[in-house]
Amino acid sequence: ERLGGGRRCLALRATVAARCKDLFAARHAAFAAKLGGVLEAETWTAATPVPPEFQRVLDDVASLAEGNEGDENGDASSRASGDVAGLDALVFPNTGERVVPVGASLALLKMLRDHVAAAAGFPSLAPTAVHKTAELLRVFNSRTSQLVLGAGAMRTAGLRSITAKHLALATESVRLFALVAPLLSASLAPFLPESRRLGLLAEFDRTVADLAKHARELHAKTVGIMRDRLAHHSSRLPTIWCSRVFTERASSAGSSAGKEDDDEGKGEIEDAESAKGPSEFATALGKEIETLRHVVAGTLCARDAAAVFDEVLAHFDECATGTLGDARRSVAKEWRAKMGDRGEG
Repeated sequence: ERLGGGRRCLALRATVAARCKDLFAARHAAFAAKLGGVLEAETWTAATPVPPEFQRVLDDVASLAEGNEGDENGDASSRASGDVAGLDALVFPNTGERVVPVGASLALLKMLRDHVAAAAGFPSLAPTAVHKTAELLRVFNSRTSQLVLGAGAMRTAGLRSITAKHLALATESVRLFALVAPLLSASLAPFLPESRRLGLLAEFDRTVADLAKHARELHAKTVGIMRDRLAHHSSRLPTIWCSRVFTERASSAGSSAGKEDDDEGKGEIEDAESAKGPSEFATALGKEIETLRHVVAGTLCARDAAAVFDEVLAHFDECATGTLGDARRSVAKEWRAKMGDRGEG
């Protein structure tokens, strides 16, 4: 139009817009197919050290959200974060949040950046870009749920089981895109028609809500694994407790025979405390907690790690207290039987 002296070439404009839309649709289809394949093969292991190019991709997304031009070619000359090799996590430049990614989440991050960069270059594509970026996020979220919570990765990637480590990394991937989604919304908002802006951007709000729900389910599953482990160890606690108490009492049976029934509970506690070394229950449970601490503290953010430990330890305290009380009553009953006091209590 500039070369033509300012005359508007509506037919040419429409043709170019249609071609751009077709190219964008073809690119999105390729991205969706690639994402599906990457997720199918994902083994849910940390993609660390994070290649610097992906840190630059995240920097680009944050830059576009602030109204600056992103660098789709990944030129690192102006980014200090891109000069650091071997990062142990992705770092959000605007907040400092750190996220441990997996390979599939890095692939999706680059796809999202490319979609937003295309919309920034061709504003007429912005409404389509909103739908397509939200669609990629939904695909990732739903497929991740099927593969991790639904244990589909045992079939597609050959995992032997879904462990707390896999759940923690899936949680981090979900958190990554819950943080990225508002940046995508801010990046695309300036290019959207004013009359449709709120309605279009509501897609990102719904996507963030879905991601938050998924994160809660992953948290519950992580805690559930430790609940199951506690139940397994607690089933042996009465036997271990009785064995320790009777072993200690065997050496001092004469001195304890004349005690009143009211003193038996206290005697049992003292006997248990006088035992040398931790019990099998405490040793096994300590190993479980240490494994969880290593997985959670090394992967999840501090807030999520604290939430997991708070709930797990609260359940441990409640369950262990109840089981221990049952064991003490069992010991008292058996001891009275040995002493010939079956008629009491």
